[in-house]
Amino acid sequence: MPAQTAYVPGVCNINRDEIAYRRKWRNIGAVSTIVLTVTLFIVSSNRWIRLSIFLPAFIAAIGYLQAKNKFCVSYAASGLQNAAEDSTKADKVSKEAHKLDQAKARKMNIQAALVALAITVLAVAA
Repeated sequence: MPAQTAYVPGVCNINRDEIAYRRKWRNIGAVSTIVLTVTLFIVSSNRWIRLSIFLPAFIAAIGYLQAKNKFCVSYAASGLQNAAEDSTKADKVSKEAHKLDQAKARKMNIQAALVALAITVLAVAA
């Protein structure tokens, strides 16, 4: 399936190379979450220490969502986009586009936080 290559405010703001970068961070977050969770259970850590699982779980979830949606939340917050396939540099977006991008970024951050919270609650409750 080819990646979407054109910038669409609130929909797509990154190209294939940027998507690959988000996948890398998704994988780092997922592996870190698993390693940290297993380690904390092996050493019988107290439940409060297990709250530290939230951060790598959030990194995994936001990385997944950014790659899936072809959308970078950091670019959205900064008013930037890098959707052209041959581009290596992010460009500024209009004020109207920035507002649409910010709304999409908020939604994705909430989704990632809810996923990370669910994973953390399961680890703390176990």
